[in-house]
Amino acid sequence: MSSVSDLVTLGRIAANQQGLVTATQARAAGVDTRQIWRLSRAGALERVIRGVYRVCGAPATDFQEITATWLALSNPGRRLTAAGTTAATLYGIGDFLRTVPEFIVAGDPSTTVENVRLRTGHVDQPRVRTIHGVPTLSPEQTIADLLAQHNDVSLVGDATVDALDKHLTTPQRVARALAPMAADHGLPDGDGSELLASILPAATAA
Repeated sequence: MSSVSDLVTLGRIAANQQGLVTATQARAAGVDTRQIWRLSRAGALERVIRGVYRVCGAPATDFQEITATWLALSNPGRRLTAAGTTAATLYGIGDFLRTVPEFIVAGDPSTTVENVRLRTGHVDQPRVRTIHGVPTLSPEQTIADLLAQHNDVSLVGDATVDALDKHLTTPQRVARALAPMAADHGLPDGDGSELLASILPAATAA
C-alpha cells in the first residue's frame, strides 16, 4: 500500500477522533509499524503520546492529550470516564492546574500507558456525557467529584459558577449530586442544597 493511500486510511479513522489515530487502529487497518514510522518521519503523522498520532492537517486542540490518552487506554472490554480536573478541563470550567489525565475505570485499573491516573469505580450511564469525543462525568457529577477529591473549595466553587453560567447544569442537579457528601461537611445528611450554598460563597469571596 502506498504512503498516500495509507494516509487516507488513517485520515478516515482520525476524522471521528479529533484528528487522532492509534498505532493499534492503524495496524488493524493494514498500516504496519514501519509505515507509521515513515509517515512520522515525513511529517504526515505527529506523535502525541506513545502509540497515538495526530494526522497532519488536523488542528491541535487543548484537549488533545486527554483524547489521546483515552484512545490509548480504550478497548472493547474497558469502560472509561473522564473525571476530576480532567472532566473540568473538557467542560472548560474552573481554573485548575493541568495534571495528568484522570479517568474512572470499571474493572482492572492496570495499564502500560504512561502519565495517567486511573481510579476504579462504576459510573451509571445517565451520569456520563460525551465531551470532545470522550465519555465524561456529567457537569454536576464533575463538581461533586472535584469536591470529593479534596480540591480547594474555592476552586470547586469557581467551577460550579462557571457550569451554572454556561447553562451546563442547574442548581437543583448540582444539589442532588452533592447530597451524599453533606454529612461529611458537617451539614444535615442529604442536604445538598446547603452544601451547594456553602461552596458558592467560597467562589465569590476568593
